[in-house]
Amino acid sequence: MLRAIGLSAVGADILHRAAATAPISAPQSEYSLGARELEGEVLPACRQSGITLVPYCPLDRAALTGRLGADTDFGADDFRTTLPKFTGDNHSHNLRLVDELREFSHRRGHTAGQVALAWLLGRPHAVAPIPGTKRAVHVRENAAASSVPLSADDVAVLDEMFAPARVRGEQ
Repeated sequence: MLRAIGLSAVGADILHRAAATAPISAPQSEYSLGARELEGEVLPACRQSGITLVPYCPLDRAALTGRLGADTDFGADDFRTTLPKFTGDNHSHNLRLVDELREFSHRRGHTAGQVALAWLLGRPHAVAPIPGTKRAVHVRENAAASSVPLSADDVAVLDEMFAPARVRGEQ
């Protein structure tokens, strides 16, 4: 017996069609403060169908941690070197946005990554982000994001800070 289906990187049309056919429990797509393309159609489709989104790369491939710099060497085999947002002028521009996030976060006593995850956890739709990490210290830091308070004004500032029109190199 099939209990539920998970989908990866689907659009709203496929999500609606799949949900009409079988119980969809977990569509998984990239979603973060710095990658918000899903807000137009996919997230409303999830909300309409009562489906929780599982965002991967909720720290925007480590960009939102504030640990990447202009001198970061991704290495030739790093996937980020194929993404426009991590190359050239786009990368420099986006690092300035992350600097704003770091300053905002520091004033509140949290890391940039914690605030980025708290923003995601506070969205008006059900999400269960899966931040990846290689170090236990970052697991603890990420988990602490669930206790980071963000006011409606904070969310508005972050929404504007990373408005899709401000992030360069997104598809």
